[in-house]
Amino acid sequence: MNLTADGTAAFQTATKNTVGSRIAIVAGGRIVSAPTVQAPITSGDVVVTSGLTEREARSLATRLDAG
Repeated sequence: MNLTADGTAAFQTATKNTVGSRIAIVAGGRIVSAPTVQAPITSGDVVVTSGLTEREARSLATRLDAG
């Protein structure tokens, strides 16, 4: 997922303040994932890592694309 400049600034603040905590990813008004923030995300390029299977990862990607 790639963010705009404004989104990058907001996400950097949010992730800086929540390292070690979970952060909800919402698409279509529903929580589609709640990964733990490993480090502040400052680049605007968001990567979700987890123990998902390939099928689960594809499903998450589809839900995020539909957003």
